[in-house]
Order: sequence, then C-alpha cells, then structure tokens
Amino acid sequence: MKLTKNRVIFIAFTCLFTLSLYYAYASVAATSFKYFGYGDGSPTFFHIFSIVFFILVPTLLIPVSNPRPSVYVVTIIFYVVYIPTLVILNDVGLAYNVEDFVLSLVLFVCFSINALFTRLPLFDIRKISILGIPTISIVYALAVPLSILIFYKVGWNFSFVSLLDVYSKRDAIKEMGLGSFGYFISWMANFFLPVIMARALVLGNWKVVLAVVMGYSFLYFTIGAKIYIFSLGYFVLSYGYYKTLKNGNYFIPLVFSVLLLLPLLMFGESLKELKFVYEGVISLRVFLIQGLSLAVYSDFFLGNQYTYFSHITGVNLFVDYPYSESIPMVLDTKYGLGTFNAPYYASDGFTSFGYLGMLIMAPLFSAFFYFFDLVSRKHNEKFVLLSISVFVVSLSNAALATSMISFGGVLLVIYFMFSVDKRMRIKEGCK
Repeated sequence: MKLTKNRVIFIAFTCLFTLSLYYAYASVAATSFKYFGYGDGSPTFFHIFSIVFFILVPTLLIPVSNPRPSVYVVTIIFYVVYIPTLVILNDVGLAYNVEDFVLSLVLFVCFSINALFTRLPLFDIRKISILGIPTISIVYALAVPLSILIFYKVGWNFSFVSLLDVYSKRDAIKEMGLGSFGYFISWMANFFLPVIMARALVLGNWKVVLAVVMGYSFLYFTIGAKIYIFSLGYFVLSYGYYKTLKNGNYFIPLVFSVLLLLPLLMFGESLKELKFVYEGVISLRVFLIQGLSLAVYSDFFLGNQYTYFSHITGVNLFVDYPYSESIPMVLDTKYGLGTFNAPYYASDGFTSFGYLGMLIMAPLFSAFFYFFDLVSRKHNEKFVLLSISVFVVSLSNAALATSMISFGGVLLVIYFMFSVDKRMRIKEGCK
C-alpha cells in the first residue's frame, strides 16, 4: 500500500491521539476513577508492542480522503472505542478477568474487517419514489406533529439545569414511564433533527439551524441526557471531518487529543473542581468508559451463559433468553457500574458467543454500513455526513440492533433509499 502524504498525516495524528489517551488513562482513570476497575496504567513491554502493532496496522487499512459514510463511522469507532479498548485491555493491573492478547487479537481482526469493508467497490442501486413526494417533505410533515406531541408529553419537566443537576430530570422522566413513547424522542434527536439540520447547514438556512438548536436545548433541559447538549458538537465534528478529508483526516484525532489534554491547562485550586467535572464528563464518559466495556463483558461472560443472540428482539422468539433482566442491568447488579451499555463488539458479539460472536458480528456490522454507502451514494457528501453525525455516537455505546431501531439507523437507511435525487446542489436544495 502506497504511503501517501495524507496517510502519513493520518498516522501522525493517530499517534498524537494515542499518547493523549494514555495520558488521560494514567492521570484520570487509574487515579480518580480506579474504583471502576481500571488498572494502574503500567503495561509491560509486550503489551506496549501489542498496542502499537494493533493500532498501526488499521491506520494503513482505513481509507483516507474518502467521503463514504462507512469510513466516517469506522473512523469514529477507531478513536472512541478501538484504541481506548486496546490501551485498557493491555493494562496488567486491570481488575477484570480478560485474556488480554487473545481479546486484543480478536478485536483487531473484527476492526480490520470493518475497515476493509469500507474499501469494497460500490455499485448503483435502483431507488424508489413515494408518489413523487420529496423525502425531505415527508420528514418535515412527520417532524412537526411529533415535536408537538413530545412537547405535550414531557414539556412539564422543562427547567434550566447544569450538567451536574440533570439526574433529577432523568429520575422524573423515569418515574413517568415513557415506555414505547421513548422511541419518538430518540428518533427525533437522532434522525429528524439531524436530517433537518444537515439540509439547513448545506443550504445556509440559519433560521432552521437556530430552530434545531432550540430543539436540542429543549430536549436537554427536559430529558436531562447530556447527548442532547453535546449534539451540536457532533455536527461540528462531522463538518470538520468533511472539510479536512483532502488533507489527511486529521481533524477528528486532533480535536479528540485537545479534549483529552485540556485538563493540563486546568491547574490551581480555583479550577480543581472544574477539572474533576470535565474529566468525569469528557475524559471518562466519552473515551475511557467505552474502552472498559469489552473487559467487563469478557469478565462476566467467561464465567456465565452466553445469550446466543437471544437478547435481540425477534431472536428471543426462537432462543430462550437466559437472564431475567437486560444485560446492562445484569452487569449493574454484578459490578455496580450503572447500566453498562457497550458497542457491538461486546454487547452483541461477546455477549452472544464470546470470541466467535465478535467475529460473527463484525461482517454484519460492516454489511449494514456498506449498504448505507450504496443508498446514500448519489447524495451530497456533506449532507450525508452531517445527517448521521448524532446517530454515529450511539454506535460507540449501544448494541447494533439498538442503534438501528432505537437510535434511528433504519430510518436513515429508509430516507436515503427512497430519495431519488442526484447530488444536492446548494441552489437547488434537497428534495
């Protein structure tokens, strides 16, 4: 494989991110949050070699300067899940029972499959038109009444709160018992608002952009989930990724490195509390907790019964589910870490068949996003990347089926499948 200038830039910034992550792990996870089961941040030479090798090879496999949405998905997974998991698995002081090298090797194979799928050639598929109605019109037609319904259902819980006081919001909503109505809120945040925001940003319609910002703000101050307030940052991330595609894909690792290293500037007694909150919300929740998930799932399922995919609705009609609660709740009872969600490597793969389950899920995960590449192929690249910017986040901490159904992945596929227009041009709009 030819080592181009862009590839060298990509590798260099990946190294920067890895060092930044290791700093955060050693200074945050291994100290302030060691009770989660993190080690002491002191791998052996062999573990360091494993980490370097298993990170370096994917930097040669992931396409650079390629606008396919699957590449964006794989890139996010690479930095938010894959690298943190390798660093944590190879810490000899980790408080969980893991076969570190074997687990790292299988994870490497799975991610390599994900990366190689993004290199498969694409072909044209026939689109379907719904009575000639522009798909974006259907999105608006559904979004408006859905917004009114959400406001009517949960608007009573709206009030201004800080990041530290959102738990009372969540408790109030939880006591209310939204049930299946919760899907509507999730679809609004992960599908309707992102598609509308993406179109508005491409067209420069700042009134609609403002309306979407207000929509996310309302959801945050009502539901209390931090993802809603961070959603605006996800649009910035995907936009920056798109704008720097031709220069080595350095934007994401650069931004993530800055986020991880920012606590270095927070010194002094006056910033001590702010630093601790920042490390808990950003360093731990965004990066380090995802890396711990495979270790936790491995520790539990090496000594307990696999689910054989029965945790997935539909499969459980044919295979008996062996537990009385959902897997995250079972793990909370066992380890006391809260409802411990995890990306597909753990939540779908290791949960179902251990290492074999991971190897089964890797091509299934990749096949979905290859199909997404196909249905979105003739669309404006910026619009596509912006429209999936919030949905992609769910892939870092949820099972694949959950991401598809609860977080709107299937809705995104349907949207692009039924959209028959050619690439969107700013003056023409998106139909």
